[in-house]
Amino acid sequence: MLNSLQIKNFRALENFEVSKLGRLNLIVGKNNSGKSTVLEALRIYAGSANIALLEKIADEHNEKYRLSDSDKNNEDADFPFEHFFTGRTFPKDDDGAIYIADNNTCSEALKINHVYLNEVEESITDESGNETKKLSRKIISKPALFDAVDGDLKQALAITRNEKTRLIDIERFGSNRQLYVNSIANLHLYLPCSFIPTQFTLIDELADIWDKVALTEQDIFIKKAMKIITDDFESLIFVKSEKQSSNFPTRDLRRIAKVKIKSSPRPVPLSSMGDGMYRVLQLILKLFPAKG
Repeated sequence: MLNSLQIKNFRALENFEVSKLGRLNLIVGKNNSGKSTVLEALRIYAGSANIALLEKIADEHNEKYRLSDSDKNNEDADFPFEHFFTGRTFPKDDDGAIYIADNNTCSEALKINHVYLNEVEESITDESGNETKKLSRKIISKPALFDAVDGDLKQALAITRNEKTRLIDIERFGSNRQLYVNSIANLHLYLPCSFIPTQFTLIDELADIWDKVALTEQDIFIKKAMKIITDDFESLIFVKSEKQSSNFPTRDLRRIAKVKIKSSPRPVPLSSMGDGMYRVLQLILKLFPAKG
């Protein structure tokens, strides 16, 4: 559990600090004041800024997380994750790194910095006289950029935690290519975390969580939660739904939730019970992945 929170240089939060956190924390503020940004920072902290999470958050804002081939000759093109930094641009010095930490455990602080990599191809000869090529990468500090360097300079993100650093290359083109991730060191710190958006979670995602807790002692908590809305609630089940469009012969298979209530002789779709039932189910199921 976090006891305090400090966020620097992340979106609109140039220096946000809460000296003491409780088990339940309410964040209040005007529109566009950074409330959701705090939650995003916590998601990134819990996930140690893994590349899939960074891409997901960027995509939620319609921000760039991959360079396309059309960006090759466009000097004004945004770079992936550039909007994460305060001012929506990469910092001009090394002091503008994104910093997320519990001040009581600064050793686990997460730091995301925009860096340049000096790529130099080296020739290595083994004992048998065979020569191989090796690409050497070295982080160049921004004050040292104007010094003479050999090789090519590439832009990247340096993710640092527990004095270990991982590099994410953000300057690779191609719509189908994957970002190059250099595991200089595995960060190995993922905290149990659930993010519940204001919109409804996809029913298949809830079904996946349900499959892991159904018919266990956790089932009791789910039933208690659902009774908050409808005291007649008895049980819940996820079943496969087959929807066939008249325009297309293929079937769309997915899961739907059905509930059994005392006043009905047969199960009814959860979606027919109103938004409150869906919201409570979403809240209670999302608690389980954050256990601990």
